[in-house]
Formats: sequence, structure tokens, C-alpha cells
Amino acid sequence: MVAGALTHRESMLINFANGSYQWVSVKLFDLPAGLGDEAALAALLADVHYRDSYDSREERDSVTVHGPYLLEGISVASFTPIAAADAITELRVWAGYYVQPGAELAAELEREVFARITVADARYRLADLRESAPAPFSPVGTESGVVELVLLDRGAGELALVVASDD
Repeated sequence: MVAGALTHRESMLINFANGSYQWVSVKLFDLPAGLGDEAALAALLADVHYRDSYDSREERDSVTVHGPYLLEGISVASFTPIAAADAITELRVWAGYYVQPGAELAAELEREVFARITVADARYRLADLRESAPAPFSPVGTESGVVELVLLDRGAGELALVVASDD
């Protein structure tokens, strides 16, 4: 049970709009009961919504690319578990790479990202694959880097893909 195992609910973009070119994309999927962590990650990798270059405000099937990486270089093994506190710390450091977020942006990050990290049953961090699977001509992650998390919240029946980067 992998192909078609996830149903995309919605996507949101948190644009920092502070001159940093930073943004956070959050894509939400229904997480079927009984789908294990590895199967959920495999289903995400197979989903068309994962094939996003993030080089445009429009979400579209990038066929062979995910952000700054070639899809062929990403596998379930590319993800490692991460503790909630570590994920939050990494994103807070990333968010302040250029300038600390203002109150309104901080509240939005808390509501849409940090709260999801806190309640998730399992959290996974995608490894930095810029050396092993770089996508040609990708502007994504050129300065502040890329932080990609997959959050599994079985109570809410939700898988959240969080991609934080700049362009």
C-alpha cells in the first residue's frame, strides 16, 4: 500500500516577506490508519505533490525534481528521525538566518509549523543531498539552506511535509 496511499488536503506558503527571500511550505495529507512510518514516507515520495521544484508560487509537477534535489537521489533511507526539540531549534535558527521573525510571522510559524512538530507522533528530517543529488539550476536553498521535515500525526490522521528554504 504505497502508490495513492496519501490524499493531499491543502498546501500553504508562509512567505517571510522581510527581504530575506525565506519561506516555509507546508503540505498536508490524510494519513491512513495503519500505514507505518516507512510506508508513509514511501507514499509521500511517490505523490505528485512531492515533485515540486519550489521555484515558483505555483505548485506543479516537476517530474524529476524536489526542491534543490533530483528525485532519483531521494529515498526513504534519506530521512532520519529527529526529536521535536531538535527540529524546532533547527527551524528557529534557520528562520533567524537573516533577521529574527516579527511577532506576526512568529505567531504564524508557531501555529502552522511548531505546533505540528510538537504534537507529531513521529518526525523525520531529510538529509542534505546537495552533494549527492543536486538538481541543475535550482535557486532553492542557496543562502540559508533547506530544512525538510515530515511529521506524522496519527491522532489527527495527518502527514505534514514542511520545507523551509530561500530562493
